[in-house]
Amino acid sequence: MTISKIVYEQALRDGIKVFQDAIGRADVPLHTFEIFLSISEKTPPTTEELKKLFPSLSHSSVSRNIQILTGTSNTRKDGGFPLCEYVVDPKDRRYKFIHLTKLGKDVRESIYANGTSLS
Repeated sequence: MTISKIVYEQALRDGIKVFQDAIGRADVPLHTFEIFLSISEKTPPTTEELKKLFPSLSHSSVSRNIQILTGTSNTRKDGGFPLCEYVVDPKDRRYKFIHLTKLGKDVRESIYANGTSLS
């Protein structure tokens, strides 16, 4: 099922507003929101999988946005938001999965509870 561009754009605007309200910040880059949605809609992805999902972004940009979402950013004075966390793959320690924290799950639920659905 396809949705119209207007419906998609409105759902995106609504979702961003709920996201900004939930974390108490309005200065969140759109890419950070998009990466958060990707993390929240999949089984926990690895950093490499996220880089493949966003081919228009450089690898360093994806990494910076993940750092914002894990609260480990050194490019933001506030360090970012603890919405996600890295979990090392026990089968191969070279890979890290990105899981939502309790706060991240609450933010995801707020977005979808407000009727935002991009699918």
